[in-house]
Amino acid sequence: MNTNLRGSAALVGAIVIWGATFVGSKVALRHLAPSELAFLRQAFGVPVLLWFAWRARQLWLPVRYLIPLSATGMIGYFLFANLGLQRASASVGGLVQGLAPVVIAVLAVAFLRERLTTRIMAGIVLALIGAVLLAWGTLHVESTLGLVFLFLSVVCWSAYTVIGRHLGDRITAVQAAVLPVCLSVVVFAFGPLFEPWTTAPAGTFALAAVLGFFGSGIAYVVWSYGIARVPAARAGVYSNLVPVVAVVLAWAWLGESLSGRQLAGGVVVLVGAVLASSEESGAVVARLRRRTAASSETYEEIGSA
Repeated sequence: MNTNLRGSAALVGAIVIWGATFVGSKVALRHLAPSELAFLRQAFGVPVLLWFAWRARQLWLPVRYLIPLSATGMIGYFLFANLGLQRASASVGGLVQGLAPVVIAVLAVAFLRERLTTRIMAGIVLALIGAVLLAWGTLHVESTLGLVFLFLSVVCWSAYTVIGRHLGDRITAVQAAVLPVCLSVVVFAFGPLFEPWTTAPAGTFALAAVLGFFGSGIAYVVWSYGIARVPAARAGVYSNLVPVVAVVLAWAWLGESLSGRQLAGGVVVLVGAVLASSEESGAVVARLRRRTAASSETYEEIGSA
């Protein structure tokens, strides 16, 4: 029971951190360019991930896996997410992120030949209806472009997840994250070639450091610790709570509010996401658990700390 409780607390902690990153990123993007924030966030997350990889003895990743995982989950996701949050609210960004389980289900059916069940189909339809409600009435070019960028970030993250699922037990969860993050830092370092970087207040750089250290570093380690100790069916549902946390924190921290239409659309998206992912969430977490099994000693050290 104690182990289960610690695992649940770890998952909740990771979810809260990831939900908070939408709000923190929105604030940081007032002074930083999207590629600049992406560079800083990933750079400050690298030390934590490298320590984790060293403790788990899991670092090397073949180039044929490194490139697609980096391009989708680490470069594409963070760049498009920041471009979207620069133009849309943190609340909307969190709700759009709720589409991820649905997009993952669609990609898994299309590329991994996974079975399209009635429940998954219902989830996809509901999520599409919710997405239409979120976008309905968005007439300003900037707002529409923000939604497009946020959706592209979801597609990138979903592709990263499906690639990892396709690779199965050939690589561990640690390997799928550490070197791709390192490569993304190198790529984002060339950001000034594409958009001007600005001189931001010291507080903004401190915020970016916190986002990286916790959002791209600590949260990953804590999440990995949690999924190794919580029943798979329960752990699979936790990831759907990120949009809820993002909306609540955006309201409390930034004073953002959602219209009735946006709120209804967000609820429909989340219901669709739960339907689309509920049948396979346990199996997915079980695979993650096997892929992180070699890190059990590291997890125990984290738990005792």
